[in-house]
This record gives sequence, C-alpha cells and structure tokens, in this order.
Amino acid sequence: MKKTVAFILICSLVFISCSKEKINPPSGEIIFKVPIYKEGKMEYSDLTVFPNPFLNELYVYSSLPEGTSAEVQFSDGNGDFSWKMTVTSGFYKYETQDLPKGVYYVEVKRDSYVDRAKLLKLDD
Repeated sequence: MKKTVAFILICSLVFISCSKEKINPPSGEIIFKVPIYKEGKMEYSDLTVFPNPFLNELYVYSSLPEGTSAEVQFSDGNGDFSWKMTVTSGFYKYETQDLPKGVYYVEVKRDSYVDRAKLLKLDD
C-alpha cells in the first residue's frame, strides 16, 4: 500500500510540461528507433531521452506521427520508484531534483516493440 501511495504522489509531482517547442539535446542522449507501420510499410520514428547523465531535469522528445503513441516508463533498479506515461509527438520535461542519485532505467513500448536503456542521476 505504501508503494502505491508514494507512486501516485511521485507521478503527480514529477511531470511538468509538454510542448511542441524545440529543445536542443546536449550530448549524452538516448535515441530509441520506434517502429511505425504506415500503409503496410515499416518506418521508424525517434523517441529521445536526454541528458544522460542527468541532474535536476530529464527530457523526452518524441517525433511519433499524429495519431500514434508509445509508453515510456522510468524506474530505479530496485523497483521502489516507477512512473510511466503515454507520449505522442512533442517535448516532455520532468523535474527530478527529488530523486536520489543512482541508476535508473527507461523503457519504451509500442505494440510488440520494447527497448530499455540505463540512465544515471548525479548529485547536483
């Protein structure tokens, strides 16, 4: 029960904004090539998570076509912290100053596509 309550509280505080405004990612980005089936052909759209390592903010940029989405989940290595969201096209910003330093994971899912990468949170 405590994990569920903490998860809901963290989720409601962490997501800050989504916009179409372009943000130039610094070095240390993770780029997922998400498959999109369009008119019987497979194409790929980028979903980028940056920076890596991160301090107090984490960004997600999605170039998914209109009408498509992917699920993005962030978690720590112990399963004590997790939040997920559905992203469409645009930029998403997360405030991460309350997260302790350490290793985190980002997982992207769309239909049968699943990919995972490691993120590192540093002290500020």
